[in-house]
Amino acid sequence: MTWPTPVPGPVALAEAPELAALCVLDVALTAATNALIAANVELQADDFVRELANHPAVEACLAEAVIAHADALQTALARYRDYLQQRALMPAGLEHLF
Repeated sequence: MTWPTPVPGPVALAEAPELAALCVLDVALTAATNALIAANVELQADDFVRELANHPAVEACLAEAVIAHADALQTALARYRDYLQQRALMPAGLEHLF
C-alpha cells in the first residue's frame, strides 16, 4: 500500500501552486486503490495471476487494471513533484535551463 505525499504548505504552494492539485489527485488515487483492494481481496493473493487463468473474475481483472494505471499515474505525480523540487533549488535566473 502506498501513502500519498504530505499536503504542501503555503510556502511550497506559493512557489508551485500546481502542487495542490497533484496532492489532491494523489490522495484520490490512494483512496481508490485501497477501496478496490478492499472490494477485491483476491488481488492481495500471491497467486492471483495464476488463479485468473483458471477462474477469471471480471471485477477483479478490471480492478487490477485500474490499480495498475493509478500506480503509473502516482509515479508520474512523484516525478513531477521531484522536478518542481529540483527547479526550486536552481539559482535564480537559471530555471529555464532545467
